Parts: sequence; structure tokens; C-alpha cells
Amino acid sequence: MIDVTTRVRTLVVDDNRAHREAMMMTLEKLGHAAQEASTVADARDLLLEQEFDLVIVDMELPRARGEPARQEHGLEVIQHARRRDPDAAVLAITGYASIENAVQAMQAGASEYINKGTSLDEIRVRLQRALESRALRRELRQIKADNLLLIRQAQRAYGFAGIIGRS
Repeated sequence: MIDVTTRVRTLVVDDNRAHREAMMMTLEKLGHAAQEASTVADARDLLLEQEFDLVIVDMELPRARGEPARQEHGLEVIQHARRRDPDAAVLAITGYASIENAVQAMQAGASEYINKGTSLDEIRVRLQRALESRALRRELRQIKADNLLLIRQAQRAYGFAGIIGRS
């Protein structure tokens, strides 16, 4: 279960101001400390500056001013968030759902794929599931590190170097 004593740090990346503000209000009602970005470049900057527990990203984003004229994609934000934190809970959200888009988002590292028409109750469930998955991944990573440390200590204490024998 997620620790409710700390606020979930969340980044919302969506070029549609109305959708972004609605998501921000929902997250704040849920107790999240939410920040927002409207382009891939803005999201990248925020991800470099600080750590987020959850990243919600629109799959279709406009290019930033001064960058090459091309449509940027939420996949870039997903990949950047995953490089920054391999355990990040990332939700891909779109108004143009397709199987191809969903597969790409999941392959890039999204925890969930949500249509913008999804009900708030469903979004809450998905947010909780993504955050619980993140917590489990972090716990597993810590268990693996602890296990490796114990194995190394046991090998030093009881390895072949400590054996003394006669023939």
C-alpha cells in the first residue's frame, strides 16, 4: 500500500490546457503535489531538475519553440522518465487511442495506457495501481541488493579461502 503520509510528486504533461488543468485539480484533490508541462522539452527540464513518483503524459505533444518542426511524442517523455528513474510510474494518456499506440507506450515503459474519456474513478484506480507497482519494483530492487550483499558476506566468511585442511 502507498504511504499516505507523504504527498505523491506528480508531473502532468499535456498540451491541452483544459485537460491538463482538469488532471491537476483531480490530482490535488487526491493529495498529490502536482506540476505541469505542455511540451516534451518542458517535461525533460522538470524531470532533470527533480524526482517524480508519477508521470502522466499525453501521447501527442506539440514541438517546443525553437526546436525542429516536427510533432513530438509522449514516448520521448516516457523514455526520459524511465532513464531518470527505472521504477517510475508512468501513465500514457491519449485522446486518440489505438492498439499500436498502446503497444508503443507499454514498450517504452508506460505502466498504464488511458483514454482521455476514461472516468475519474477509473483513473484513480489506475493511478493507485501504477503507484503500487512502482513501490513493489523499488522494494524488489532493495531486496535484490540486500540479498547480493548477504551472499558476498557469506562468501567472504565461509568461502574456500577460509578452509584449512590436511591430506
